[in-house]
Amino acid sequence: IIAERGLHEFYFDFYGIRLDVEKAPGCFTYTHFLISSATNASYEESLAALLPCFWIYQEVGQHIHKNAAPGNPYQKWIDTYSGEEFQEVVQSAIHLTDRVAEGTNEKQLKKMQEVFVLSTRLEWMFWDSAYRMETWQPVIS
Repeated sequence: IIAERGLHEFYFDFYGIRLDVEKAPGCFTYTHFLISSATNASYEESLAALLPCFWIYQEVGQHIHKNAAPGNPYQKWIDTYSGEEFQEVVQSAIHLTDRVAEGTNEKQLKKMQEVFVLSTRLEWMFWDSAYRMETWQPVIS
């Protein structure tokens, strides 16, 4: 997470991105879901909610790494998320979540699966929101 934070700060500085801007709807929804899961849900559900973030970034990073043109301005991002160190982190997260899931009852396992699917959908919405440069609709008064 520390390495990721440094990577994000690099790109924020490079592109002049400020942290005091309003989050896009997809970002707002996903980050609030993750925070809510971490603070209000069970340990098992929290793991299931966080796992797609790691796993999808790895998959996207590896895909882009295989297909990126030379001189890609996001090469640091690509290298981070397709790199061996991040793959090890993802595998550890997968194994931990699997191990925890094996020790739960059927009801808790079903809830973990539901949370995992929802988090995966919200991760997609996060990426899609950024791709479409989504903004909030004006409030009608």
